Amino acid sequence: MKTARGCFGAEPANDSYTPEADIRFAISNSSEFNFKMLDFYVLSSKRDMSKDGLRPRVSLSSPAYWFLHRYFVQADLRPSDYSFLNLFEDTELQGYQLHRFKTELEIARVDLSARSGSVRVLTGWLGDVRSLDAEDWKTVQVEEITQVVSQLLELVAEAESTNKLLFALGD
Repeated sequence: MKTARGCFGAEPANDSYTPEADIRFAISNSSEFNFKMLDFYVLSSKRDMSKDGLRPRVSLSSPAYWFLHRYFVQADLRPSDYSFLNLFEDTELQGYQLHRFKTELEIARVDLSARSGSVRVLTGWLGDVRSLDAEDWKTVQVEEITQVVSQLLELVAEAESTNKLLFALGD
C-alpha cells in the first residue's frame, strides 16, 4: 500500500487524545478536505476492486471522518506516521492491524454513547494561516457517527469471519 508520510504532520506531537474533547487538529485548508471520501470494501484481494459495479460498503466523509480520526491514529501500528486511513491513500487492514482497528472502533462506540445530540469537529482551517479565527468547525450528529461505527464494525466482523481483507481507499 502507498503511504503519505508527513500528510498529517500538522497534528500535535503528543498523543493525549481524550474522548471528551472535540478534535483539536486537522490538516491543511478545510475546503480541500470537506469533499474527500474514504471508501471501505471487504475483498479477497485488491484485484477484486476492478470488478464492474463494485460499490463501497461504507463511505466516510468529513466531519465524521475527522471525529473518528483520533481513533484511527490510535489503531495505527506505525506511531507518528499519520498515513493510516487518510483521505488520500489506500490502506489494507488484516491480522493484528484489523484487530487494532476493531478495538478502537469499539472504544469510539463507548465514547459516543456518553454523548447526545451533536458534536463539533474541527475539520481544518480557512485560508493559509492557522489561527483561532481561521478554524473551520462543523457540527455532526452523534447518531450519524454511531451508525458509521456500527457499519465499520460489521465490515470488520465480515472480514474476520470470511478470512478476507478490509480495504480503505482514499480519493
